[in-house]
Amino acid sequence: QFSTPIGRIDLLCIAKKGEYVVVEIKADEAQDSVFGQILRYIGWVHRNVKGGRDNVRGIILASEFPESARYSRIGLMKPNYKEFLQFKKHGLNVQDT
Repeated sequence: QFSTPIGRIDLLCIAKKGEYVVVEIKADEAQDSVFGQILRYIGWVHRNVKGGRDNVRGIILASEFPESARYSRIGLMKPNYKEFLQFKKHGLNVQDT
């Protein structure tokens, strides 16, 4: 395990090509929340550890992936969203990155 301020990464590996690989292991069925968890870890490694490496990958190991988790995976594989930075209290005024 690799401890971070945002949680413990189960395995943090370096692949043959030199990129970091974050591995999350679930003893039982993977819930769709595991995708948010591994994305947090990937983001943290990218920002704090990568040391010049261009890519950080994630692998989730679980005995089973229920339908809700499979839908989450599809959403990650075909992203079409923007990060919203600011919502004003009255009315919708959105600035994006």
